[in-house]
Order: sequence, then C-alpha cells, then structure tokens
Amino acid sequence: YQRRVHGDYKQMQEIFLASGIGLLWGVTNPFLEQGAKGINGSEAENQAQEKKCFAVRWIIFFWRLFWNWKFFVPFALNQAGSLLFYYALGNSNITLVVPVSNCISFTTTYICESLLKKTRMDCLDLLSILAVVFGIFIAFYDGSAFQFQQETIFPAYQQITY
Repeated sequence: YQRRVHGDYKQMQEIFLASGIGLLWGVTNPFLEQGAKGINGSEAENQAQEKKCFAVRWIIFFWRLFWNWKFFVPFALNQAGSLLFYYALGNSNITLVVPVSNCISFTTTYICESLLKKTRMDCLDLLSILAVVFGIFIAFYDGSAFQFQQETIFPAYQQITY
C-alpha cells in the first residue's frame, strides 16, 4: 500500500510539473510573437543595414532583441520552461511529461493568442480544446499503462532500485 501511495504522489508531482511547463510555454509563445514585431526596424534602417557586413547586421539584430523587453522577458521565461522541461525529462517518467506538457502548451497558446488578438472562440474551438485535454486524460487515467510502457521499453525496469 505504501509503495502505491508513493507512486501516485510522485506521478501527481510529475503531472503538476508538466502542467506548469506547458502553461509557461503556452503563455509566453503569443507574447514572443508580439514582442518580435518591429525588431527589424524601418525600411530606411533596413536599406542602410544592407550595406553593412553580415556580422554587424547580426550584432545589431541581437542587440535590438536583447534590449526589447517585450521580447526578452517572454523569451527568458520560455527558456526557463525549457530548463524545467529538461529537468523533468531527467527525473520523471518521459511517457507522462512530454505529452502532458505539449498538450497544455498547445491549448494554452491557442487560448492566449485568441485573448491577445481579441478573436472570439467558437464552439468548434472549445470542443477541440476539450478533445485534446480529454484525450490526454484518457491516455493516462489507467496507471497500468505506465507500467506496461516501462516494462516494454526497459525490460529490466523492475530490477532497478532507486
């Protein structure tokens, strides 16, 4: 019984970690798109930069990116989510973390983009979001699915002690 409770607790931690990663990615993606607009500058600046060498153009481009807080803050948060994702991959069940974080990222990105662009979501959009979330729920509802996948991928999984 104690092993089952500990396993459920660890699995819930993994789900919350993957959900947090997905939310962080999903919220920052639309802001990255908004922050990247206008980074290249005006037409006159672009024509003047075409005469400069390739390395100078890239330095100017990255300088503008770095000092554009509308791009840099979401970028830094997005990269923090990526670091958390790699941490989760190393310390959690990959078959759980990857689908959950990507599912939540896709749905959160769509919802945030529609809110930022002030577009109205129709019933088909909401039904699609619910179908994705419900599909992930169904895929991971039965705990034996994890055991089967682990035994299939790693036949000696039962012999490993943590």
